[in-house]
Amino acid sequence: MDGERAQDIPPRVADLPAPQVKLSGRQVIGLVVLALLPAVALLGLTEKPGRLERSSGPLHVELGWEAVSRLYLPGLLQLTVSSTGSEPLKDVSVAVPLGWLEGFSDVAGVPAAEDTAEGQLHFPLGEVAAGGSRSLRLELRPVDAGLWRGVITVSHTGGAEQFAISTLTLP
Repeated sequence: MDGERAQDIPPRVADLPAPQVKLSGRQVIGLVVLALLPAVALLGLTEKPGRLERSSGPLHVELGWEAVSRLYLPGLLQLTVSSTGSEPLKDVSVAVPLGWLEGFSDVAGVPAAEDTAEGQLHFPLGEVAAGGSRSLRLELRPVDAGLWRGVITVSHTGGAEQFAISTLTLP
């Protein structure tokens, strides 16, 4: 009878074999990436600047902005208009789309915005002397996560240039 009882008793936990966990190479790489992602985000390495530069006749425009930003961290849009011709550029203005600005609060521009028309915020830069330049600086604070797109228009008496921009705001 004692032999039958020994067979009815389940084995102790210590006697059970250890569970086997097998990870493929892809799973190990995925776990390492997931482990490092919070540190990368906290260090600000996910922020990426956007940059465009274009010349058309006497108009030369340089545009820089935060293409990838973090929620609630301030960002900057910097636009510089230069005259490369022998004549000044007259009535230079910059139009920033309100659709792109919807993802931001505390929009502060230097120079200040003049008016809002046709879904755009207009910033007058005035006349740009031959060989001179004028700048627009917008300080922005993202308040909504998402992808924000728009077209910035730089216009003057002789024509206009358009720049498609987008900003991805991460939570």
